[in-house]
Amino acid sequence: MVVGKKISAIALLCMFIYCHNGVDRRMADLSADLTDSMETTLDKGLRSRETKIRHSLKEIDSIWEAGDHEEAQRLYTSFRKSFPFDIPMGYLHEAPIAKLDEMGLNMDSGQSFFLDHAADVKIFATGEGMCNIKTSLLPPYFSDNLEMFFDMKNDKAKYFDRNGAHRQYFFTWHSKEVGGQNIATEGLEVGQADPSATSYTIEIKIPWKTLGYITPAYGLRIGFDVMIDDDDRGDLDAQMTWHSKSAQLSNRASHFGTLILDSIVSSSYHSNDMARAGYTHQVPVIDGQQDACWSKAPSYDISNLVLGASDGPGDLSGTFRTLWDMDNFYFFLRVIDDTKRQASALFDYGWIENDKGDTVWLMDVKNTINVGGAFKNRGVDTVIHLKAGKYKLRYVTDGSHSYGDWDDSPPGTSLYGIVIYFAK
Repeated sequence: MVVGKKISAIALLCMFIYCHNGVDRRMADLSADLTDSMETTLDKGLRSRETKIRHSLKEIDSIWEAGDHEEAQRLYTSFRKSFPFDIPMGYLHEAPIAKLDEMGLNMDSGQSFFLDHAADVKIFATGEGMCNIKTSLLPPYFSDNLEMFFDMKNDKAKYFDRNGAHRQYFFTWHSKEVGGQNIATEGLEVGQADPSATSYTIEIKIPWKTLGYITPAYGLRIGFDVMIDDDDRGDLDAQMTWHSKSAQLSNRASHFGTLILDSIVSSSYHSNDMARAGYTHQVPVIDGQQDACWSKAPSYDISNLVLGASDGPGDLSGTFRTLWDMDNFYFFLRVIDDTKRQASALFDYGWIENDKGDTVWLMDVKNTINVGGAFKNRGVDTVIHLKAGKYKLRYVTDGSHSYGDWDDSPPGTSLYGIVIYFAK
């Protein structure tokens, strides 16, 4: 059924080409070839179809270059009616820098390429994904997260009490949702900001009554740790903590460090075992911006690599500061991450890696549009700047709704995959 729809698109294109009164013999021959190849295309699939369409568009482009702009535009407009989201004619007949197309089920493909000079590149990509899904419904480690752990009784138990005084909060980059285990969120406020393309800040206010179990007082000790999760392309690449040398914070409170409620703490104080929260008379605005009161609080490094690998502080690192008053606990966290990512619910998607394997561009569902057919058919058309060097174009698919095996209406584009050109 799907193939039939695609063949009808060819027939429509052939009809417009063949019926053109002023077309030269070359175009007429092409139309005949296309018509004669219908049965062959049924057997060979969409690869033959795309080859013929590319040839047809080259001929339409030739008509344009010959000066018959009106006729070329008419033919191209007809083509776009069948493939409304296809690659524009100005790119389609050019040789791409790299291309991964006709991506079928359960594929994991890559193509290396080299740029001998820095350049703006045009990316066209299509895939499958779902929009407007709550972050909390997606696997937690499919995003860049910040995790905070509290042991309100500071018992340092060799387990995580999911019904008692232990808390695990999840804060995901670019999301206002708060997740975790054994938590309450009444009165909790979160503010985020993006000071640069490779950093983000999270500011948090948690009421003491929401955390429970204690009444704040000078000298009180709380079990505490913080972890940052790095996810560059849909899996957990690395985790870093402030205190723990283990990634098993969600299973053992004994891995937590200790946080003391203090009065005035020197901003030069530093420790990976014991953090001190200074008392504040100024309530910070929870917006992700560092108010003046934060400059008086010590900064603690989040630098213990407990899972995965990191290329250094520029790849993944962080700091946190903490303050308190009689009503609330306050935190200000800054994360350095060379690729910021939120789980996007894309199932078929592409990305670009540099020669170190770092992701320099990733298809993100928030930046896609529907490209015809089923709503889950997503596409992106964008320009990025790449430095000179070696790169690899990557693309993966899952086990459903991919090229040649659609489980819903196919996209309105001849491309299913990713392709890059030099930008025009």
